[in-house]
Amino acid sequence: MDSSPPTRASGFAVVARALVVLLACFGAWVVVPSLALVQASGALYFLVYRWAWQRLLRDCVSPGRLFNCPPGAFAKGSALIIFTLGLELLFAVPWYWMVLVGTTRARWGKRLASADPPPGILQLGTQSGERRWCEVCRIWMPNRARHVGWIGRCLHVYEHTCEFFPGAIFLSSQKAYLLGLMFLPGHVVLTVVAGLSLVSERRTPQDYAYVALMGFAAIAMIFAGFALIWPLWKFIAVDNVRSAEEHGVWLSVSSTSGRTQRQVGPNPARRPWDCGWRENICMNMGPVREWLLLWRDPPIGRLLEQNQGWAQWVLDIRKELDEQEAALAELGPIMPTPPRTLRSSSQHRTSGFELAPVPLPRRRHTSSSEDV
Repeated sequence: MDSSPPTRASGFAVVARALVVLLACFGAWVVVPSLALVQASGALYFLVYRWAWQRLLRDCVSPGRLFNCPPGAFAKGSALIIFTLGLELLFAVPWYWMVLVGTTRARWGKRLASADPPPGILQLGTQSGERRWCEVCRIWMPNRARHVGWIGRCLHVYEHTCEFFPGAIFLSSQKAYLLGLMFLPGHVVLTVVAGLSLVSERRTPQDYAYVALMGFAAIAMIFAGFALIWPLWKFIAVDNVRSAEEHGVWLSVSSTSGRTQRQVGPNPARRPWDCGWRENICMNMGPVREWLLLWRDPPIGRLLEQNQGWAQWVLDIRKELDEQEAALAELGPIMPTPPRTLRSSSQHRTSGFELAPVPLPRRRHTSSSEDV
């Protein structure tokens, strides 16, 4: 029997099998969020500790060599620490805010209330003009709300469920989601550039492994930037569209008095909530000074509750209905039409009933002899 110790290849095989089992058991909900932790901890260890502290700043602050460090070492080490920690906070905090706080609010936050009475402009579910009713939550769904099956409730301004940021993207989490997407490329670029500089000064196997890992992340980020980051930013924040609205939505537009209504069919080229890119970003992210205040919901939720934030062409339809009502009011009361009854008809392929005028009684004519 061969009693030789296990080789290195067998150890790698065991690790690979363990990773496959971990991915199969927990999926993206555990493995994918850990990528942010791996990237953040790797940057802290290699860039902040090994490079900025050990090679640049430790000699500058030691008692024997205080303020006697090489030229530029203190400034270079301080800048590396500030930029690394700053980008990590801007990237990792929104990431985990969405994963933890966003998911908590989605599952156990305040439920949506029924949209009753209906607003003047209403999003319809079908062409027949029916209001959107949720059979699970037992509410009339507000505009831009959708029911999420795996959460078990309706969410306001729901976009989709992301696997890279495991959680639902809706009103309370979309700001953190967009910020995480925005700062992620900057963090990857910093780690790659700093890692290459680290290898050029001191070449160790650990440094080579770190640079290779960050290089792979940078290549993946290039494809993700064109296929994921910018399209999602443009879709959600710039164009103010959600995935369920990509092909248009049915709307019921009422006049101010509510006596006149008009249904508007879906048209992908006419987006009912597209108010221009500046206004759209402000509605979905809030003012720039509040972008990092992740606990504040964007203004789009308040605008929808107040029946505001509509595109100009939707408001023009409502204005046209008001003008038609005013023109009809100037004409005065309209003469009533003659009464009509329903009669059965089986000769045509119709419903069996059609309108027919009511026969009026004939006037009796008298002869001239009766008048004498």
